[in-house]
Amino acid sequence: MAPGSQLYETQTGTLGYQVMLECGDGPTSFVIWLPQKNRERARRYFDVLGVDPEFLRDSSYIEYQLGLDIEGRELSFGTKEEEYNGKRNVKVVWIGKRTDPNLSRSAARFFSAPGEAEMPGEELAF
Repeated sequence: MAPGSQLYETQTGTLGYQVMLECGDGPTSFVIWLPQKNRERARRYFDVLGVDPEFLRDSSYIEYQLGLDIEGRELSFGTKEEEYNGKRNVKVVWIGKRTDPNLSRSAARFFSAPGEAEMPGEELAF
C-alpha cells in the first residue's frame, strides 16, 4: 500500500477511509465506506489490512497512526472499468489478503492428510 491513506467525508456527509494503493499501472485507491449499514463489511476490510479492531475505537489512532500502520502492506485487489461524465477510469472494487505466491505448495497442503505437511518439519497454516 502507498502512503497517504486517510479519512474523508463526501459532500453528502458520508464518511469513508481512503486506502491508497500502488500497482504496476500506477497509484489508485479504495474507499472503505463507514455508514452504519456497512459496519460489518468495513470491519472485514480493516481485518484484511491487518488492523486490530480495538485500535479502531480510538480517534487518535485513526487520525494519526492507522495510515502509517497499513503503509507498505501487500494486498490483492480487483478492478473494473467505469465511465463517468464521458470519462473512462478503472475503479478498485474489492481488496483482499495477498494470495500465497507458491500455489503448488498450497494445493499440495490441501491434498495432504490432516496434520500431514507437504515437507517434513513444515507446519500447516490453519
